[in-house]
Amino acid sequence: MADHRKYYRDFREHLKALEQRGKLVRIQRQINKDTELMPLVRWQFRGLEERERKAFLFENIVDSKGRRYTMPVTVGTLAATTEIYAIGMMCEPDEIAERWTQAQLNPIEPVKVDSAPAQEVVWQGAELLDGHGLDMIPVPISTPGFDNAPYLTSANWITKDVETEIYNIGNYRSQIKAANRTGGLFTTQHMGQHWRKCKAKGQRLEACIAIGVIPSIAYSATAKIPYDFDEYRLAGGLAGAPVEVVQAKTVDLLVPATAEIIIEGTIPTDMVEPEGPFGEYPGYMGHRTVSPVSRSNLHYAPAGRDLHRAHEPIPAQRVEQDQTHWHGKNYLQVFASRQRQFGGARCCAARRSERQRPGILRHQNAQRQQGRCLARTKLIGGLHRQLRQGLYCRR
Repeated sequence: MADHRKYYRDFREHLKALEQRGKLVRIQRQINKDTELMPLVRWQFRGLEERERKAFLFENIVDSKGRRYTMPVTVGTLAATTEIYAIGMMCEPDEIAERWTQAQLNPIEPVKVDSAPAQEVVWQGAELLDGHGLDMIPVPISTPGFDNAPYLTSANWITKDVETEIYNIGNYRSQIKAANRTGGLFTTQHMGQHWRKCKAKGQRLEACIAIGVIPSIAYSATAKIPYDFDEYRLAGGLAGAPVEVVQAKTVDLLVPATAEIIIEGTIPTDMVEPEGPFGEYPGYMGHRTVSPVSRSNLHYAPAGRDLHRAHEPIPAQRVEQDQTHWHGKNYLQVFASRQRQFGGARCCAARRSERQRPGILRHQNAQRQQGRCLARTKLIGGLHRQLRQGLYCRR
């Protein structure tokens, strides 16, 4: 299974490979990220043969309030089909399992660099509340009519154990709460162990979110591996080369050097906040819960690509051998995973209400909750949670 091709340096090289293989469809008509984008993509999972499915690039994004975003949105570029997944792994579909085996048997340590494209432009402090915070990113609503907010669900959270300094990279859903605050549902994961160790010491957990990483990091972040197995090493094993990392600016962490956006922050360990409901990937609504909250210190991206420059549509047929026609744009990516087909979104809120209300009132309330859920499901076309969402932005 030897493959001596050089692995993707960044997200853009991966996007270019998908386009060259005929696996990327460009959409230039205006798309509402809150109501239209995800339902449109889901259609291909409800009838098309797998070989006919594509990744999507939406180039003209607005929200329900009429705001127009400058960055395009890509959907399904990591795992919409087995073939697309194999392109991300840079192998043939029948080699995927062996590639994972070899990556775990032969991990490669990351290599630290002194400077990186991801840190060329920095926003911090008051700038985060003045148009350069999380609100500048067009995060779609994954399950319209059900989710309580936009969520990052392919953001790569980076933390390390305060005692052993072993890193964890995890893909955890993250509710956008403010321009400088995001939730994180990670307390049952390895990152949760990092958080609890910091809580025992009475200190905050330092964390970064890397957005727009090479596929090997994105895949490693979703892998279930032992607690003491550094995902940077696993990503290097998948890529067949060391992952380039750079020192973060305000926290003691190493972050991917070629990421599209890095968000640095700290997570208090003495408080949690309400979070959810959210449409989870198997097709069910995860009920409202509580989770920690990350407070952003700063966020940065490569230079020479103004986040607020005017949008310049790309002709649908235009495919060049270089990447100059991508300059000046950010990229938001939605991670489409291949999940089982479900007939519609289910709501856990009904079962939750049963526990909270006694007797006949409890039963009637559960029936009303289920009825509203089914009616809403019909109104939005019986949407099911086929896709996982995340964002990858860069100019």
